[in-house]
Amino acid sequence: MSTKKRSRDDTDKKAPRKSDSAAAAAAAPPAKKHRRFDGDAAPAPAPAAPTASRMDVNEAAFPRGGGTSLTPVELREAGIEGRKMAEDEDKLFKDGTASTKSKKEKKARTSVGAAKAKKATATEGGKETSETLRVEHLNYKRLTPGTKLLCKIALITPLELVLSLPSQLLGHVPITNLSSIFTSRLTAAANAASASSSAESDDEDDEDDDGLPSLNDLFHTGQWVRAAVAEVHSGAGAAGRVTKEGEELVRASRKVELTLDPKAVNEGVVKADLQRGFTVTGAVRSQEDHGYLIDLGLTDVDGFVSNGDLKKAGLVSDDKPLQLGQLLPLTVSTVTENTRTCTLSPDPTLNAQTILTSASTLSSLLPGALVNGLITAVVPMGLNVKFLGFFDGTIDRDHIPFAPGTLEERFPVGKKIKARLMWDSPTSNPKRFALSLLPHLVGLKQITVGEGELEPAEAYPRGMIIDAVKVVRVESERGLVVSIPDSPMSGFVHISQISDDHVPSISGHAGTYRVGSKHRARVVGIALADGVVQLSLRASVLDKAFMRVSDAKVGEVVQGTVKKVSSERIFVAIQGNVDALVWPLHFSDVRLKNPEKKYKVGVSVKCRILTAEPERNRVTVTLKKSLVKSDLPIVADIDDAKVGMVTHAVVAAFKDKGVLVDFFGRRRAFVSLGEISDTYTRDPSEHLYLGQLVKVRITKVERDASRIFASIRQSAEGAEPEEVVDPLASIQIGSAVTGTVSEFREPNIVVLLEPNKTRALCSIANLAHHQGLSVAALRESVRTGETLPDLMVVSKNPDKGIVIVSNNPRAKVQAAGPSKPLDTDSLKDGQVLPGRVVGRSAKGLNVQISSNMRGQLAITDLADDFALVADKTTPKPGDEIKCVVVHVNRSKRTVDLSTRPSRVNPAKKGKVADREIGAVGELKVGETLRGFVTNISDAGLFVALGRGVTARVQIREMFDEFVKEWKPRFNEGQLVQGRVLSANAESRKVELSLRSEKALKKTARLTDFSVGDKVKATVRKVEPYGVFLRIDGSNVSGLCHKSELADDPKADVARALEAFSEGDAVKAIILSIDEEKGKISFGLKPSYFTQDDFEADLARPTEEDDEDEDDEDEDVEMAEAQGAGSDEGEDDDEEGEDDEDDEEGEDADFVEDGSDDEDAAPSRPAPSRPQPAASAPSAKAKAKAPVQALELSGGFSWSAQNEDDDFDARGLESDSDEEGASADEDNGKKKKRRKGTTIERDLTQDLSTKAPESTTDFERLLLGSPNSSFLWIQYMSFQLQLSEVDKAREVGRRALKAIGYREEQEKLNIWIALLNLENTYGTEKTLDTVFKEAAQYNDAETIHLRLASILEQADKHEKTEEIYQRAAKKFGASPRVWVAFAEYYMRQGRVDDARALLPRSLKSLDKRDHVHTISKFAQLEFKLGDAERGKTLFEGIVDSYPKQLDLWFVYADMLNKQGDLSGIRAIFDRVLALKLSSKKAKSVFKKWLAMEKDADDEEGVEEVKRRAVAWTQANIKGDEEDEAEE
Repeated sequence: MSTKKRSRDDTDKKAPRKSDSAAAAAAAPPAKKHRRFDGDAAPAPAPAAPTASRMDVNEAAFPRGGGTSLTPVELREAGIEGRKMAEDEDKLFKDGTASTKSKKEKKARTSVGAAKAKKATATEGGKETSETLRVEHLNYKRLTPGTKLLCKIALITPLELVLSLPSQLLGHVPITNLSSIFTSRLTAAANAASASSSAESDDEDDEDDDGLPSLNDLFHTGQWVRAAVAEVHSGAGAAGRVTKEGEELVRASRKVELTLDPKAVNEGVVKADLQRGFTVTGAVRSQEDHGYLIDLGLTDVDGFVSNGDLKKAGLVSDDKPLQLGQLLPLTVSTVTENTRTCTLSPDPTLNAQTILTSASTLSSLLPGALVNGLITAVVPMGLNVKFLGFFDGTIDRDHIPFAPGTLEERFPVGKKIKARLMWDSPTSNPKRFALSLLPHLVGLKQITVGEGELEPAEAYPRGMIIDAVKVVRVESERGLVVSIPDSPMSGFVHISQISDDHVPSISGHAGTYRVGSKHRARVVGIALADGVVQLSLRASVLDKAFMRVSDAKVGEVVQGTVKKVSSERIFVAIQGNVDALVWPLHFSDVRLKNPEKKYKVGVSVKCRILTAEPERNRVTVTLKKSLVKSDLPIVADIDDAKVGMVTHAVVAAFKDKGVLVDFFGRRRAFVSLGEISDTYTRDPSEHLYLGQLVKVRITKVERDASRIFASIRQSAEGAEPEEVVDPLASIQIGSAVTGTVSEFREPNIVVLLEPNKTRALCSIANLAHHQGLSVAALRESVRTGETLPDLMVVSKNPDKGIVIVSNNPRAKVQAAGPSKPLDTDSLKDGQVLPGRVVGRSAKGLNVQISSNMRGQLAITDLADDFALVADKTTPKPGDEIKCVVVHVNRSKRTVDLSTRPSRVNPAKKGKVADREIGAVGELKVGETLRGFVTNISDAGLFVALGRGVTARVQIREMFDEFVKEWKPRFNEGQLVQGRVLSANAESRKVELSLRSEKALKKTARLTDFSVGDKVKATVRKVEPYGVFLRIDGSNVSGLCHKSELADDPKADVARALEAFSEGDAVKAIILSIDEEKGKISFGLKPSYFTQDDFEADLARPTEEDDEDEDDEDEDVEMAEAQGAGSDEGEDDDEEGEDDEDDEEGEDADFVEDGSDDEDAAPSRPAPSRPQPAASAPSAKAKAKAPVQALELSGGFSWSAQNEDDDFDARGLESDSDEEGASADEDNGKKKKRRKGTTIERDLTQDLSTKAPESTTDFERLLLGSPNSSFLWIQYMSFQLQLSEVDKAREVGRRALKAIGYREEQEKLNIWIALLNLENTYGTEKTLDTVFKEAAQYNDAETIHLRLASILEQADKHEKTEEIYQRAAKKFGASPRVWVAFAEYYMRQGRVDDARALLPRSLKSLDKRDHVHTISKFAQLEFKLGDAERGKTLFEGIVDSYPKQLDLWFVYADMLNKQGDLSGIRAIFDRVLALKLSSKKAKSVFKKWLAMEKDADDEEGVEEVKRRAVAWTQANIKGDEEDEAEE
């Protein structure tokens, strides 16, 4: 008793010492921190609570160390009792009888054990008590850096090891975490690869490295290793698609990074621990004569392994030494006397069976050590054990072998066990260990299944179905432990894998998953370290067609659901672990241009598996119904291909010699050209198309080369497979053959030999020499498909399939024409010769007149009547003809021939319908001729009229009426008839017209006009650089440059251009004419004209005025469409002036767009039209206002802004009305035929006082105010009222173009209007498009906030929040965004979300913006949230920044809005308590006074005044100093 009392007193004395100083407690001797157990020496049990509290205090003071929880006395008594028990057991086995002891001895022998069991276990039916250790599963949260584990290698990749950890966890070891020595080798190899080849390493170890070993050379799957946690990542692993099978295991292991480096694994081991039997992990440091030095990660001890021991263990051989840095599991054999080197054994059996008997400290215990233990408690989750006499450990129920009976029955307290350390818990106090009793862990053995001793991964592959697993244990919140029939392994079903529905907990006594129930399960994984098969009971998992890509059956028909559709691929869910892919060739039996129209997302489809590629983790299927329903055998592998088999294939690619077709399983076959069709096949694309489903018959299989040959033409039902015969076998060198020309391939001709269509090459030069022709002549004479009868086989190459042929030298060639060779000197004009047609073109025929000469027969020299030529009665290539020489060009060695009957037989006089024309000089202007179209170009036609005479027909001269698409009406060789317009013998240019005689008489030409002529014209087109005019009654058009519109050089030319529109009649003067280029220029300046010019037009109506109005419209359309003659020159002018006035160009386009409305033309303001002079219509001669306009003071001005504006449109109206009445009496009949003979009354004079009511009104207003966004938005609203959404969009787009670039705010208003429009009337896509454009052209932050406001007003809160989130991410440095976001949340009642934005914003904003942002958030609290919280925020910032009066004032304003007058007074009292200058004080009192007045508190007003006077008197002396400081 005295000893225990003294021990307890010592403990009580140390307790306050720990509370006073933690450092003093940590420095206390380890012997004094042992936990006390009250033994049987005490007559009465001590109170449990005080004892426990003293133990807790002592334990907390010593978080680490190798101490025990027993007192020195109890430790000594336990040792004595242990030795006595050992002696008694020895006597028992030696004598064979049990030794009898007295009751006193028995009581003494069991006293210590009973006392410890009473205090330490207290199982009470298996329930945990305060004295037991809690058994916990290992999870990712409990894994901390430094945790050591016993692991098993599950997968080896080139750069890492995937380890199976206890409790079904996974981790990975990068190649750089194996050992420091191996890492040094990796670094050296990387440096050597990047260094110069001349650099030499001084490291002798590196010189021995021939190359780095792979991880497969250093480790093997299933190997046990010790590892330490290096880092635990918070994420769930890398995201993205799994690119190959098995990669999902690698990704799952990314969460935990481990290291195998002995320095980390053996950390805590000291020299004293290296006793015989101690197991340790080492890395090979160097190779010595008799063995290897081992790095144990200890600073003062090295290891050595002999070669003999390594060879006995099978780790090395003569040709396979150990690698530097390689890890070995080793057992200490001996330690040298100097304790600096220890001898190690690599024997795996010794390493697995050696039991650890002692350890100096807790840190000396390493996972993987085999120990003897004593059961101290049984708890629901497992066992509490004590091993090595001092150390505590737990055993999880998952690591206890399953057997009948309860844990209490199988493992009573005090039972001795043999277990292996699995992992430690470095954060527990004291440090604890988890052990395992599983046989494969205790013996470090490999689990095998079945008689074939299969590995677990082979016996239970992922996706395997197990029909009946039996539930043996239920963990309500974790899952089910099940037994697998006829298997040494148990199964585990996680709670998340029990059902597709959420299962919060499981009952083991009732329900579907009670103990003893059986279920159908599917394997989803293997936990190698625990020896557990991971299973799933979920219906969705059980229904999957496959769990691994390698399990997908090629050719199987499956049901799928379309998930995603694009023109490039379709993704289909097919009840597998991956979605299937459909390539475009397999979308359908026919090619689909828009597959999204046929396949909608979510539609169920029937498909067939084409390929399963585990290396890519990809499955491809086909949606071709013909292939899905095909019952023909499939070819998925080279072994499936049998000669004679008929199957389906898909055309995949075209080749020069055939076509490639696809079978299943990425297997292809080649179909040669001869096997595509029974007919000759030159191009496979003429018979087949990509993606076409064809039936083929396999004709040849080369298994060694993995090649298949097939035939399409032999695949017909009932057709017997033809014997594959070498096509070159029947061809003998030197034999005569016949061939057909297939194609030209310089310098050869490809010939198909009869009868088997074997391809052969024949030299073009050889063929030309044999026929006595030049190479060029031969190319023209020989055509594809022509038969070459006299050929001889020169050589053949069966390997390459090439045959060379040439002309047979013994064959005689009979050339057309005379046998005697001819030359140009012997030929004479008029000589008649026989010939053979060898070629044909649009210009005529090529005729062979001798063996060495050819002549040209023009198309106009074929017959006297061109109608016969048009009827295709002319000779064809190969025909024999009689021709006459009409011209010989000896310098060029050319001969012109003719077959006209009038030439060949001049004595026989016949009718010549089309005379012969040999030169341009023979043509007469106005003559009507026929000719043949020889060329069709964009500028017009070229017509052959005679030999060497070609005329041009411009577009405008083709038809009387306007024809837009004129090219399809003509063909080369077509016979046409026209009238000669001009013929220049010097330039040899002829102009021809195909128009009718009436049309030609009516139309004036460019040559009919001269410079200075004043003509009536019509505006054809208005451009920013001028006006295009067409002279009435002609096709002549030209440009009036903008500089020729007004006499005043300072006049507003842009406004003048706005006044013109297409179809306006004007009076113009011709300034210049360029006949060569076909250009004409006009002038419209008022100074060019006099009063007489207009009066003359009234008195003398022209022929054009009498023409029908429809004819004029047709002429205008023709002039616009033809683009020839003067139009070509105008185009040049347009390009030259195009860049001159960009801004004017924009305005011109805008006016032109606006004038499309029908109401706009008659309502155009009269003063802005150029009618006073040059542009006055010729038919409006009664309007004398132009003459008066010329007399205005200050000169003529387009803007009409001079002092004579009193002479306005009203005067113009009255004059024109009076004169118009007089003119009507005299010329009433003529007026009906004229357009626009009166000046219309201006109806816009009251527009400024009347709201716009039509499109015309808006257009007028916008002419005067094009930069007004208000007008444009009103215009858009007007269109929307008419349900013209598209026109409203067009108005908005016009506004963006018309508004000047400096008017940024006006443009912004238009963009906001467009956003509102798309939000209300558009789709999400159109809204997104406009939003992106707006953000590009404006301040992106403003656009984001405006769009968010628009969406909020439309109650689209999900999109609103998305925009705010995007803005906060993109513009996080802007306080405005955060405040707007918070205000939105406040308005929606999401106060907590709004408040959470404040700390987020402060992380993104600059410090200088923090005060402003907090102030804004505080104001939001006052307005929309909690006023008290707003006060708190304001109090914080005014305390931190008391000198910023604006913060105080805002604070006071918020209180004022709350009506808190007392709070306002308190605020100002605090402000006045600060040291203020007189200027600041004045502003404070002024603010305070205003608030008191707002509250109508007279007493308060007087009090403020009194306080102001008092403050002034008290601080008047320091005013000057304060102001100076300011």
